[in-house]
Amino acid sequence: MTSYGAGVWIVLVVYLLALGCAAFYARWRNRPHTQTTRTAHVTQHYLAGKGMGRLVLTASTLASLFSGYTVAGIPAEAHARGWFAFRWVGIPISVGLSTAFLAPRLHWLGRERKYTSCLDLIYDRYTAELISTRVLHFGVLVCMVVPLIIASVAQFTAFGATIEGLSGNAIPSWVAGLGLVAILVPFESFGGLLGVSLTDLVQAGILVFGCVMTFVSLREVFGGMSSVGLSVRIMRPEFTATLPLLESMEWLNLWIVSFGAPFMPHILTRILAAKDVSSMRIATQSMFVAPFLVNGAAVLVGMVGSALFADAEGNEVYALFVGKLLDYSSVYYVVGSLMLSASVAAIMSTTDSMLISLSHMVTLHLIVPLRPNMPTSTFKIVGGCTTAVTAVLCMLLSELKWNLSSLILFQYICLIHCAPTYLFGMYSTQVTSLDMVGGLLVGVCSGVVMEVLAVPMAGVLSLLAPPSSGTHLPSQPFQYSSCLQAGC
Repeated sequence: MTSYGAGVWIVLVVYLLALGCAAFYARWRNRPHTQTTRTAHVTQHYLAGKGMGRLVLTASTLASLFSGYTVAGIPAEAHARGWFAFRWVGIPISVGLSTAFLAPRLHWLGRERKYTSCLDLIYDRYTAELISTRVLHFGVLVCMVVPLIIASVAQFTAFGATIEGLSGNAIPSWVAGLGLVAILVPFESFGGLLGVSLTDLVQAGILVFGCVMTFVSLREVFGGMSSVGLSVRIMRPEFTATLPLLESMEWLNLWIVSFGAPFMPHILTRILAAKDVSSMRIATQSMFVAPFLVNGAAVLVGMVGSALFADAEGNEVYALFVGKLLDYSSVYYVVGSLMLSASVAAIMSTTDSMLISLSHMVTLHLIVPLRPNMPTSTFKIVGGCTTAVTAVLCMLLSELKWNLSSLILFQYICLIHCAPTYLFGMYSTQVTSLDMVGGLLVGVCSGVVMEVLAVPMAGVLSLLAPPSSGTHLPSQPFQYSSCLQAGC
């Protein structure tokens, strides 16, 4: 078992102190709006007063995109399925294109129509009095809340696995999850989206640093990509075989459904919270570039893990990878401490983004309609309670040890079917709410059925696919680096 020492915990404590400072600063900034109307409170608390500038908005968007799944899920998939996990490197194309169509028009409408929620577009664009519009509003709400819960469960799963690995299994994942709830619920209630975005600013910088150092360490610590590739080829020869038809279709499936990623409420919220068009444009452009760097580094971590930690749990691969850096030298001990602490901070930051979005959506669109004349003070209490309840629920669900890759695909299935409601609604005057309701119901149901039947269909598709010739393995073993050899 790797000993992580005090360095990682010291950096984590410093991060928690920074978290508290950000919350107090955000609280101070939010004070002029605490005793005003509900609309002013919602705008300030959940949309950061619609004043997020270029640097803060870009950093917050990136930190929200890359989090628990990047740290735990992608390396786990690469650890289990090899180079197949490189499918995650290609999603910036669909994510970026989707954002390019969505963000400019939604940001403009949010400013002109004074939206306080990403769902305000539905009643604004479609006839609010129609039953079909109300059904559409509820359907889109469900298709956004469910992915938020899935994403939050993924964050708690990643956080629990990371802390469990850091402590040498001394701290169980459920205890770590309770600790995360105890930290984030007061922080969300105290600082709002402004507090979250300020911590994202620091986190994004550390995230980029961690990704760059992953590539550097691959060469200096693990012998370079050639050594890693050869080691994987010996230890896991099945990873080098040509992809069968079904797995190739899984690549295409991910790239298609990831078109719906920008429709996550915490991303839509940041579009509405942008200070101006320039800030929104820069944040959008960053979504084309960042996944190549971040997801690529995560895949390579998993590939190293497939050779070094073949018997480990997939969700623990990142922590074990960094453990090798900590043991390598004093310089890499500092680097590894920052990388591992940054991964925990990333999970915490994104979890807070998810929780504040859940509180925003559930309170404003499920609870307030039941009591429209709710006082602002009561609204604040209800919002805080909603955050606490959803946080505990997600923590409990994370203990069921879900397959993160499958969860993410179900999440995207829901989100991509929200896209027509927004895109057709913003760019066409011909569609009606009844059209959108029909498409939403058919699309989500068929998508879920197809995902559930994916495994049974594998046998049928394998009959249609040509036989895979695989990749020829030489008779003589490769001479790979002593570091990898010792690790194996």
